[in-house]
Amino acid sequence: MLDEARGRRPDATMILEVGCGQGAFLNQLTDVYPSAELVGIDISAQAIEAARRRSFPSTPIQWHVASVEHLPFSDETFDVVFAGKTMHHWENKQRALSQIARVLKDEGLLVLGDPFTDGPLRSPWFNRLNERLDGGTFTSLEDLKSMLAQARLHLVTKQFVPWSGKTLSVCVISK
Repeated sequence: MLDEARGRRPDATMILEVGCGQGAFLNQLTDVYPSAELVGIDISAQAIEAARRRSFPSTPIQWHVASVEHLPFSDETFDVVFAGKTMHHWENKQRALSQIARVLKDEGLLVLGDPFTDGPLRSPWFNRLNERLDGGTFTSLEDLKSMLAQARLHLVTKQFVPWSGKTLSVCVISK
């Protein structure tokens, strides 16, 4: 996910991570994007508190308890939005993608990593097993494309992550 963003938007100055958990990924971004303003959201207050404790004082990261379906940011704020392994947990995927589209700048990118049902998850029993183990509901690529079109976003590229047993895909999505 980071390689995709770095290769396509090396000049990003405003970056959001959706579902940041305890902040490990955003703390890594401070080395890659040293002058960028970094923002992380998570619906878990405990995760955000842990992220605040783990952050380095020299790297100011904004932490917010928030839902992707109700992003508390102005329109066209972010150059890049990362969402790694969270989409299948979103209650209203269409609303979430519309919110992300709203906060993305015109040339902004959404880098989305999630299992999609077009790989091994094509098998209904495998899909149900993964949903039971991980929680949430996985999306088909066709449903994703439809939701993206409704949100006025489009899929630039999608690739399987090699070491994930081809269940995890990284999608680069633009406005």
